[in-house]
Amino acid sequence: MKVLKFDEEHIPSVKEGSKRTTWRIDTENFQAYYNPLDKIKLQDSEGATFGIGQILWTKSATIATLSKEDMKYHESYDTISDIVDALNKYYPDKEIEPTSEVKVIRFIYTRDEDNL
Repeated sequence: MKVLKFDEEHIPSVKEGSKRTTWRIDTENFQAYYNPLDKIKLQDSEGATFGIGQILWTKSATIATLSKEDMKYHESYDTISDIVDALNKYYPDKEIEPTSEVKVIRFIYTRDEDNL
């Protein structure tokens, strides 16, 4: 089963359904790997599974061209610069700019770890 990892701070919002969109940078073979209807393991940053989800849709965009739909069910930011700063936290070894490509993944949380 494919995997999406999240920092601890995001796990409660994934489980409650308020976070259903994630943005990833530099994901190899992105379009071939994450496909609509794929079941996925949801894991913390250490690799412990906390739930099961399903991919709804995926797309690529630059940070500057993220749409309102791409931002739906994601943390909100006031400016493009705020998005760049946030992504720099997760990808400190990358040079992230407004023109950097992100992979947008919309998913749903379907089961928790007690029902795996």
